[in-house]
Amino acid sequence: MTLPLAIRKRLDPLIRRLASNHDGEILATVAAIERVLYSGDADWHDLAENLSGAGVKHDDTEARYRPRPQYEEHKNDDYVLYKKIFEIHELDIDVTAWEYKFLTDMLEYTEKQWGFSRKQAMVIERLHKKYVVDQKTS
Repeated sequence: MTLPLAIRKRLDPLIRRLASNHDGEILATVAAIERVLYSGDADWHDLAENLSGAGVKHDDTEARYRPRPQYEEHKNDDYVLYKKIFEIHELDIDVTAWEYKFLTDMLEYTEKQWGFSRKQAMVIERLHKKYVVDQKTS
């Protein structure tokens, strides 16, 4: 069954919310997706068929290619971010338990592979500003 456009539009923001870091939000989103599907006399199997394209007739007037936004606000490369993490660790200052775990995980992460996500990079920048840059200006 091809999902109607109105149902697909309602599912779009919900499916994106599945990327949340909060388990409760993910579970609530799954329940919301199920309600939307049932309101259109559809189920999870219909959603899977629509996502895979199996048995779905595509209407080019409805389909729109929307490229992912490019984030220009963070231009640092991974090596610079790694150095910033290391600078924070070198200060030997009291950080919160969450910050300590995040920074430690990022150091271990860089040993395995390069490539911080945009969100990770923004947190590293914020912590670096909080502990290194602001310390030097004080």
